[in-house]
Amino acid sequence: MYLPGEESKSFSKVLDQINAILSSRIGATLDISFISPSKMLRQYPTLFTNGTDFDLVYVSSDANYMQRVANHYYLEITQDLLKDNAPALLETIPDQLWEQVKANDKVYMIPSSSDYSDRMVFLIRKDLLDKYGLDTPTSLDELEQYLKLVASNEEGMIPYQVGETGLELLQAAFLQPRGLTLVDQNALLAAQTEGLGDSLISLTDYAPYLDYLQRIYSWKQLGLIPSNAAARRTVTYDAFRQGDSALYIGDLDSALLAQMLVEQDNRYRLNEAPWEASIIDLSADQPTGAFPHAPAGIAIRNGSQHVGLALQVIDLLRNDRQLHDLLLYGIQNEHWVASGNSSWTAGSSFSDYPTNLYAKYAFGSSLDREPESPPEEYTSIRNQWKENVVQNSTINCFRPYPGERYSIVSDMELLNIKYLFPLQLGAYDDPKGYLDHYREKSRMAVVETYIQVVNDQAVDYCKRMDNPSAF
Repeated sequence: MYLPGEESKSFSKVLDQINAILSSRIGATLDISFISPSKMLRQYPTLFTNGTDFDLVYVSSDANYMQRVANHYYLEITQDLLKDNAPALLETIPDQLWEQVKANDKVYMIPSSSDYSDRMVFLIRKDLLDKYGLDTPTSLDELEQYLKLVASNEEGMIPYQVGETGLELLQAAFLQPRGLTLVDQNALLAAQTEGLGDSLISLTDYAPYLDYLQRIYSWKQLGLIPSNAAARRTVTYDAFRQGDSALYIGDLDSALLAQMLVEQDNRYRLNEAPWEASIIDLSADQPTGAFPHAPAGIAIRNGSQHVGLALQVIDLLRNDRQLHDLLLYGIQNEHWVASGNSSWTAGSSFSDYPTNLYAKYAFGSSLDREPESPPEEYTSIRNQWKENVVQNSTINCFRPYPGERYSIVSDMELLNIKYLFPLQLGAYDDPKGYLDHYREKSRMAVVETYIQVVNDQAVDYCKRMDNPSAF
């Protein structure tokens, strides 16, 4: 199996325990390899094109799930396959989730059923706020002031380490404050979080988007982001945790994990003062689009020779309490400590096997545990989201299916890598000129046709989700 992430210090020890159980239960063992998130965009597709032999693989909207289906990378998951090998998945996964992951009316993944919101939050240095006499930022302008002070006064620290696509920054700093959600990252199509409205919004034709690009260019000029951000790979929370960056952007669970690791590290900061991290949400006045599950899951490679065993493994990792806890949290009373039947706290060796978020996004189920006594701001943000959640915003779960137009998607990916993503990371000194250039190239690549197809699919999807049916 391939999962995103980094191999933790105790990973092989945990995997040995997982395999001892799998061997006794189904006569099989599992190899797990990791793809660094910083290499995910480029390395993931090569798994399917270079002859790699594997069975299970993480899938998500971020990994262009629908396009990979169109490329025939994943095995179709049928009811008969599940009845024969993993009937518990049919019993425990609601009809609505199967409907949400359909591609061309077929299912190619086992969806996660963890509660999830793709809302992005900021993790900042509370000690630096105190040092410069700043209140907790409540707007992008106030956050920018914080970053400027860091750039001017903290030698060797880049205020915000960012790279690859800049999509997390786009979501947190631009889309969310406007009540928008990104529904297609290929053509940068967005919609109101509260619902589809008349049609999807193409950001490259949306006037405020140019203002955003010009702001990010100024950030690069001021040293708030790396001068070579457009050439860098995805930056994980490690840069923040290690003190190389004063800001991290991620979903709420990722931010909490980074915050907990900072607290763990503080025990060993022998020659420097411990420092605190704080989670903030700059879009508190906007509704939250919640997924009834993480927009991710696990798929079986088309061509796998172990389909039945693969489904049994998925079933056990989702529905067996011991295996689920091992994969997501590690060894009990070492990496984590149980608190009741559904909560956990960090163990003495937590940093040797920190909560495996990608495993949670792939195998999330009703067995997931909640952190006990999380920081006040985490609880406050989560409660506020629950109060303001848009329960019926089906557009938050929509993912376009390219069908016969996956060649256009490939063209868009190339355009994005060459023009759009560098623009979003301040690479070009004439944002308007390069945005116009991107639009012209998009017209040549027939992107307008793709946008119309996606818009039609979105309308149809929202209608269909009013009356979902399994398979």
